[in-house]
Amino acid sequence: GEAYNLLGIIFQLDKERADGYFEAGMVNGSAYAALNLAMRTENLKEKFALYLWASEHIMSIDEENDLCRGMLCGNLGKMYQLGIGTAPDKEEAERWYRAAMANQNDSVVNNLAILLYKEGRRLEAIGLLTALIKRHHEVHYPKEERNRDRMAYGNMSEQVIRLSII
Repeated sequence: GEAYNLLGIIFQLDKERADGYFEAGMVNGSAYAALNLAMRTENLKEKFALYLWASEHIMSIDEENDLCRGMLCGNLGKMYQLGIGTAPDKEEAERWYRAAMANQNDSVVNNLAILLYKEGRRLEAIGLLTALIKRHHEVHYPKEERNRDRMAYGNMSEQVIRLSII
């Protein structure tokens, strides 16, 4: 299955040939081939069905923090949230968004925050966005620089400094 998936990737510019390889990969149990096929199809119901099939197989692969799994979960969350290829289902959308976040897909945080905010769960939405900003800040702004900048503000309250960092 994975060999067919790789052939589909190699021949991706030849749509008919690539799709044939992805379909063969899927028939032979490759969740990644189904995922690639889902991303290529324009039929929304078919796309949704392919994502669901891939999810049943990819979620059983024993790899933590799988980036493909995160992308798949994010796409399913969006489809459930907006009713693309399926009926809208906010609970399913939230479940898939959270699964995406658990698999290193922070790009879904905004979608989940919007979903929660519209459901009246404003504090939870703000908490998600705040945590994302903090993670991003810690990765891209080393602690030494944060401490140096904090000293430069001297008399400002800790709360104001935190808000300015966020």
